[in-house]
Amino acid sequence: MKEFCESSSRKKGNIKKYADEILKNYPNITKQEVIGNGIRIIPFEGWDIEKAAQSLKWWKAYNSVKHERINNFNEANLKNVFCSLGALFILNNYLLKKITNAEFYMIYFDENSSIFILERKKSVMEIAYENMLV
Repeated sequence: MKEFCESSSRKKGNIKKYADEILKNYPNITKQEVIGNGIRIIPFEGWDIEKAAQSLKWWKAYNSVKHERINNFNEANLKNVFCSLGALFILNNYLLKKITNAEFYMIYFDENSSIFILERKKSVMEIAYENMLV
């Protein structure tokens, strides 16, 4: 999130600041899904600027385990791991698009959902140029 929000500060990030920037600029992130092997995750579903840390269950669980591991050990579960990895995957894709202006990139899983493929699609200008050469 820090990289995505281009925070150059060496200080630790703040989930409220990240939520403020990400949700204002990319409101559809709350609808983004990660699907594979029969699992469907919407990691940012319900993310709210006013309750940034509390509205993301996996983020809240992570902090609970980080600060009081013994009392909150049950929060260290596979569901929260999947959600946090799904969030990372989505943010990495948004960052890739931001860095490369990648409206021409498409990221998808192969038919076995085992690897993801990054495919560059041609821009309208490239297609028009190629058609002029024919």
